[in-house]
Amino acid sequence: MPYWCAARLQPHREGLALHCLALAGYQTYYPRLRHRRIRHGRRVELRPALFPGYAFIAVELQWHAARWTAGVINLIMDGVGPARVPDNVIAEIRGREVAGLIELAPPPGLRRGARVRILRGPFTGHLATILKAAVHHAARRCGGRVASLLEVGRELVSTGVLCRKVSSSICLTRKSATSAREMNPQVQSRGSTNAR
Repeated sequence: MPYWCAARLQPHREGLALHCLALAGYQTYYPRLRHRRIRHGRRVELRPALFPGYAFIAVELQWHAARWTAGVINLIMDGVGPARVPDNVIAEIRGREVAGLIELAPPPGLRRGARVRILRGPFTGHLATILKAAVHHAARRCGGRVASLLEVGRELVSTGVLCRKVSSSICLTRKSATSAREMNPQVQSRGSTNAR
């Protein structure tokens, strides 16, 4: 009885591996995503792999030939034989395909008032409240420019950060903090006096 297993493929040689496996008589499944983005003002559709560097192979009688096929690094093993991938997993992945490509739902966007935890940068571990989120041309890749209010000790520091949404957290990816004084010249820093 045939079963599915996973094969690890050589980087940038996935096409060669899939072609050679087909020549050897193996049925393969290499699920791809549909990813739309804008490059140089034009809408482009990319088709990256759902599992980069891995493909599924249907094994009928023997798996040794698949292991030594050009472009294949190895099979994912479970002891002395390939680890079986349940048929319902393959059916579930295929059920999500639209015209041969899988479309993932976009992650939920950042909204005003959302509480987030900062994962990287100078404010790692602090909680923040989103004040506003607007798309900035230099930050499209990171998901937008976000102004947040960070609670650092007792002081409230207004910051402008470039971020990306990771589930319900924010990752800082650029120089993030500008002090409240830099954001608003009328704000006096603690300990300074107004000497006019």
